[in-house]
Amino acid sequence: MIVVGGDDRAVRRLGFKPATTMTDAFEMASDVVGRDATITHVHNPPILMADVT
Repeated sequence: MIVVGGDDRAVRRLGFKPATTMTDAFEMASDVVGRDATITHVHNPPILMADVT
């Protein structure tokens, strides 16, 4: 899995590969799966924790 825009150290700690841009991620992926592969893009909103009193 390639993570775009995450903290490099945290991404590596989770066992994933960091990329700074989608273009970089596509280039990294094409080395493994070729140029004609399909992709899945998962956009996760930020995780929030609220302290309600």
